[in-house]
Amino acid sequence: MLAPRYLIVLAATFFATAAPASAAPWLESYDNAIATARRTGKTVLANFTGSDWCGWCIRLDKEVFSTPRFQQWADQNVVLLKLDYPRRRAQSPALKHRNEQLARKFRVGGFPTILFIDANGAVVGRSGYRKGGPGPWIGHAGKFVAKVKPETSQMRSVFEGGPAPGGAARVVSGRWTESFGAARLAASRHDQPMLLKFTGSDWCRFTKRMEQEVFARPQFTGYARDRLILVQVDFPRKAKQKVETGIQNLKLKRRLGVRGYPTYVLMDPRGRIITKWSGFQKGGPGRFIARIEQALHTASNRTAEVSPSG
Repeated sequence: MLAPRYLIVLAATFFATAAPASAAPWLESYDNAIATARRTGKTVLANFTGSDWCGWCIRLDKEVFSTPRFQQWADQNVVLLKLDYPRRRAQSPALKHRNEQLARKFRVGGFPTILFIDANGAVVGRSGYRKGGPGPWIGHAGKFVAKVKPETSQMRSVFEGGPAPGGAARVVSGRWTESFGAARLAASRHDQPMLLKFTGSDWCRFTKRMEQEVFARPQFTGYARDRLILVQVDFPRKAKQKVETGIQNLKLKRRLGVRGYPTYVLMDPRGRIITKWSGFQKGGPGRFIARIEQALHTASNRTAEVSPSG
């Protein structure tokens, strides 16, 4: 027969090991955080911190992030991303380099900086240390989270009917895919723009001409390789098409306001429309490529002039 003291210790050990962890995990990969946001419909809370030297960072972690109240709220509302810039703690060269790139990209000039980022990678809010503990901080953060929900819901409805997010691994630059969801993840992961072509592949004569005179030419395939994520949004009349692909394509057509074929939509890596044009494009691959390059150049200049919202 077991002694009472032993039973107490055994019970305490069982409950300590069996109790589930309630704290929301902090990711360290930006790409994984964005992918999770797209899958779950949540906002990314990115914590730019100097965890082992920044006094305000340490206070924010102690007074807010480490509290049960915050952890419960975070588990239901956000994807936690910790981008650390330590002075003493060891960090892999790859992670250090990636974090430095993200600090430049989002123009982070001090710590702690807290960014609220939607599933497209756009900043919708900026914060830092605030007095008052988890209650006031959560109330402040909730305003930014609320901004993202309508857009996120709309984006998730586009992905419905597509393959699982893991399909991004099968998307290769310069090769046409039918999965918009997988293309979106690949575009974000590789920081490449997307070209969507809305086509009637087996009945529209201008679609067929564009295929022969532009997309099948080595000049275009060579250009697109390592530069573009290509998505074919097709509306065939005879060829068979998966039901989920047809549903996805109809949603994209409505959302992007496509009224005829062929139509081309150029998007940035975050899924924002850069430009859209329709009809047969004369001039072969050279002229078509020049049009893409001009649109990308204009979008790049426009982005450089606008700082992230905060």
